Amino acid sequence: MGKDKSKEEISRKLRKEGWGPVAEFTAQAEESWADLHRPMDMVIFMTAGSIELTIGEEKRHLKQGRRAIVPCNVPHSYRNLEKETSAWLFAYGDANRNVERTIDRSGLLKHLFVTVAEATDVPCPHNRAAPSPFVNVTVGDQVKRTSTHQHQSNPKWDTTFVFAAGVAVRVVQREPQ
Repeated sequence: MGKDKSKEEISRKLRKEGWGPVAEFTAQAEESWADLHRPMDMVIFMTAGSIELTIGEEKRHLKQGRRAIVPCNVPHSYRNLEKETSAWLFAYGDANRNVERTIDRSGLLKHLFVTVAEATDVPCPHNRAAPSPFVNVTVGDQVKRTSTHQHQSNPKWDTTFVFAAGVAVRVVQREPQ
């Protein structure tokens, strides 16, 4: 890994952050796995190559030296983007066990997990037989969108979005109209 941190240093750092035992995974050229679920949060730290990591409905390009957190029970998949083997370290744990760990020294949030669960009694727009609701979630300049549920008044998404590091967060609760 040259000037980059060694796998042992990364493993020590992940364990110090409270993640469980660290293991290594390799993916052969252009290999992919889909529809994975884990009962615990998982951290992934790329040590070689790059992958396309899909968490819920969000696609991310994860390359060497970068990390991602996959929330528990959120479907995820990966695809090796390289013509050769890609490798990463991973560990399981609880990403939310200690709020202080999600905030860096400047007071900015490192990761924000937003789960869109469901909506009830969505009103029907004018001139339409039934609503087709979706949800846009905006944090800073990042916007994520759920799938559209065609002709449903009580949609269920159960979708978790992960927002990137360094965003100032302000929570606004809107009263029903």
